[in-house]
Amino acid sequence: MGLCVELQNITTSYGGPHILSDLSMRIGKGELLSLLGASGCGKTTLLRVIAGLHQVSSGEILFDGVSVKGLRPGQRGIGMLFQERRLLPAITVRENLEICMRPGGLSGDRLRAEAEQYLRLFRMEDYGDTCPEELSGGQQQRVALARAFCMKPRLLLLDEPFTGLDEVLREELSVQLRSLQRRHGITTLLVTHDRAEAQRISDRVLLMEQGDRTEFKELL
Repeated sequence: MGLCVELQNITTSYGGPHILSDLSMRIGKGELLSLLGASGCGKTTLLRVIAGLHQVSSGEILFDGVSVKGLRPGQRGIGMLFQERRLLPAITVRENLEICMRPGGLSGDRLRAEAEQYLRLFRMEDYGDTCPEELSGGQQQRVALARAFCMKPRLLLLDEPFTGLDEVLREELSVQLRSLQRRHGITTLLVTHDRAEAQRISDRVLLMEQGDRTEFKELL
């Protein structure tokens, strides 16, 4: 089951003007919330703040009502997919998944079987022994999504997960993502520039706007 995520009066910067200013928002358990906004308005920074990859100047982040202050990224139960994908090029597709699942205590045949299961979910079971650089962009994106899900997260943070894919593949992967997200009840925050896509697969869609404060306008 997913997490309830609350951000209370978050302010952060990169050493200059505030990128996020007095931002507050809530994502319900099992909700898929999509976030739209102009380039540079802080959408990716928001994901990094929730993940624990970027420190805040002030404010509080709560998971199920409990502060995550002091928790490292690996302790937050989050699956992440950023625009860069960040697949490890020197190991196989299967090993890219296995390396993420080892901290959960899996090893040997059981670890391999679990990795194969997630590759099947994203129709990449025939590429387990292939290195990422030998795959197309769409195939790499499938592997990146499989890796995010294989960690069995309670929260998914997805930054433009379908960027660079053709329209047919975008729709196929977005429908598949929504189906798996619903099936497992994973709370999901998805950043996208495609409003129609967001409205098609989301429970809610917010437009992120910068002013004296970082605010949101509800679109769905």
